[in-house]
Amino acid sequence: MIENRKNLKIIPDFKQPHYHIVEFYMKASNINIIKEEIYLAKNEHNTKLFKEKNIFSQVPILKIGDENRYISESISIIKFLESIFQPDSRLLGNSFEEIINIDMWYRKIE
Repeated sequence: MIENRKNLKIIPDFKQPHYHIVEFYMKASNINIIKEEIYLAKNEHNTKLFKEKNIFSQVPILKIGDENRYISESISIIKFLESIFQPDSRLLGNSFEEIINIDMWYRKIE
């Protein structure tokens, strides 16, 4: 996994709804990581530099460590943060059945 939790950075557009899901989770879990906002309205997600981080030009993304690895998709980001910060008490389920059931209902309301 990741050795240093301080080497995480979330890159959102604060106005986008998918970031709010991640932000809600981080606040509820008392997780504080570096944030580096980009602006979709200024087309910053379509730059060559950003496409190297996420070919689909989507936000938010989570930078992991110094090795230029990125995770996109809000739920994937939350699951990763859970595995680092709350491995024994997960909001999105502890058992396989809980995880699948929560994922199923999340997809239905999405």
